[in-house]
Amino acid sequence: MRVYASVYTVALLLGASSVPRAEGQTTWYVDDDNCPGPGTGTPANPFCVIQDGIDAANIGATVLVYDGVYSGFGNKNLDFGGKDITLRSAGGQDNCIIDCEDNGRGFDFHSGETNEAVVTGFTITRGSVAGMWPMGSGGGVSCYTNSSPTLANCTITGNTAGAHGGGVWCAHNSAPKLINCTITANTAHYGGGVNCLYGSSPTLRSCTITGNMATGAYAYGGGVLCCYASSPTLTNCVITANSSTGTGEPGGGGIHCCDRSSPALVNCTITGNTAGAHGGGVVSAGTCSPTLTNCILWNNQAGSAPQAYMIRNSSLSIRYSDVEEGTMGIYVEAGCELEWGAGNIDADPLFLDADGLDDIPGTEDDDLRLSAGSPCIDAADNSAVPIGVTTDLDGNPRFFDDPHTPDTGNGTPPIVDMGAYESLGLCGNGVVDTGEECDDGGESAMCDANCTFAECGDGTFNATAGEECDDAGDSVTCDSDCTIAECGDGTLNVTAGEECDDAGESAACDSDCTVAECGDGTLNVTTGEECDDGMDNSDTEPDTCRADCREPWCGDAVVDTGEECDDGNTASGDGCGGSCRIEFGACCAGIAGSYAVEPDCLDSGGAFFGYNSTCDVPDTDADGLRDECDGCPEDPNKIEPGVCGCGRDDNADSDGDGVPDCNDQCLGIDDAIFAPDCIDGIPTVSTWGLVILGLLLLVGHKIHFSRRAA
Repeated sequence: MRVYASVYTVALLLGASSVPRAEGQTTWYVDDDNCPGPGTGTPANPFCVIQDGIDAANIGATVLVYDGVYSGFGNKNLDFGGKDITLRSAGGQDNCIIDCEDNGRGFDFHSGETNEAVVTGFTITRGSVAGMWPMGSGGGVSCYTNSSPTLANCTITGNTAGAHGGGVWCAHNSAPKLINCTITANTAHYGGGVNCLYGSSPTLRSCTITGNMATGAYAYGGGVLCCYASSPTLTNCVITANSSTGTGEPGGGGIHCCDRSSPALVNCTITGNTAGAHGGGVVSAGTCSPTLTNCILWNNQAGSAPQAYMIRNSSLSIRYSDVEEGTMGIYVEAGCELEWGAGNIDADPLFLDADGLDDIPGTEDDDLRLSAGSPCIDAADNSAVPIGVTTDLDGNPRFFDDPHTPDTGNGTPPIVDMGAYESLGLCGNGVVDTGEECDDGGESAMCDANCTFAECGDGTFNATAGEECDDAGDSVTCDSDCTIAECGDGTLNVTAGEECDDAGESAACDSDCTVAECGDGTLNVTTGEECDDGMDNSDTEPDTCRADCREPWCGDAVVDTGEECDDGNTASGDGCGGSCRIEFGACCAGIAGSYAVEPDCLDSGGAFFGYNSTCDVPDTDADGLRDECDGCPEDPNKIEPGVCGCGRDDNADSDGDGVPDCNDQCLGIDDAIFAPDCIDGIPTVSTWGLVILGLLLLVGHKIHFSRRAA
């Protein structure tokens, strides 16, 4: 066992769902070997905790839980949230255990679940809820407010409740179904095994309710308690070795009903139960009307009225049943009515081993099957058996005629037996007697234990014949070939929720036994899928599985991690290269000597010369810009003529007057000194006058001296 809760807890506290969902996925997987998880719910990466699988499943889906011991957060107080889904174990109740560790309950149904919400194949143990009603009710399973799930093939054991229902509690118009379940060693103040209140009417079929206890001074209903207009139906059930320790109120070691409740028990064996006060087997109190038909009420113990106790205007109807001491074993208070119907007997039922290997009657090892010659054989009423009930608690035919026993019951032979088990008569003595197809002295490869020919699908489990199970066809837990139902076993089982089963992944079937389809959330490499994230597949989101179930690639028109661009192709020369890297082109006469993408180049006023091109050839002046883009192709210092033109320095100012030499007409004259004669390098009128005057004086001086010399 491994318990990991950190990932699940953190996700919950952060308010983020850690549970993926895939539209159309019909089977989700849970395996505690994949902890700490959380997993994705696929066979390759199952969830770590059961609640994740429940949360992910859509209505009609199945959550398959692999063998293991599941405990800790996410594996108890399991909540279906009102969804009709199936939660089933892969290996059955002996191998898949929900351990509540004495803190919390196994299942909490409170959202109006119907009988289509199914739990099958689990052991639910060590549940514990403290306090009074309602919080302290339902140690193993709670069904509250119109919640009616189905629990099948489950063991509910070792759970406790401070108030009601140590094993199972149902209240406020809840009607769960319990089929082929064992409810044992649970404890509560009221209803140690099963408790139903306020208009709740569960159905229990082929269940064993044993060793449960109601404790406290006023405790009652060791095995079953039903009160306040609650009317459960129990068929093919054994209620044994339960106890009610209270001495201040009628106990009802086996079953206690009160306040307008009318439970109906058909073919039930009620034996070996004890009560500290009254009614070791059955108590009917407060205008209740229980009925017992085809039942055995034997060897129960109490301070008084060991078999049944009736008070406060209640009634009790008994027909075709075996009651120890007959009416003498039943206390009937004034104002109550005992309807002692047809077919009742008072005779030792001749259980095969009433006190079991420990020689103590009323303990769990008692064998309550009928031995040959039992007066209960062929002595019950066929018409009382509910429609659809064809087998007994062992799974053997419910109607089997013992040719060596006279028919004393009601109906057309074969006549049903009293109690939870149908006797197979002399079957097993090694002699093929009348009515037997075979008799090998027990189960053999050719003959079933019920003395019919062994055949897969006959509804009788025969391990010697190689059967792993036999449910007379497909069932949630058994394939039609009598092997344990498991996705991937190669046998299609529609009842178990399989759409296909090709013994693993195939081109038509996913590994989770759903029809293969891109987008179903299950990776199927055989079909060519590279990935499948179900509803998260996208052709627009980066770094996600594409809609065609391919991994992201360069050229898919989505910029993923590691890509600089993706224009939907792998061609070069269009701005995004074949490896999804940005391509740069020559930006000439714009961003000098630079490379850029076309929009940036044009925005800068440059000429764009294509991606992967350059501006460097021909380049006469070797300035890095090719001649066709260079305004001064022979001047390495300029790319445009500028102020002075090519070949001249726009920044040369030898007289420092701020006027470039190429445009300075007062070159060598500082404008600041000769102002206003030179302004911005241009001589003014007065300046030219001085020059002319100077020239005239010079000429005149030369003439004067020339005349004197003459």
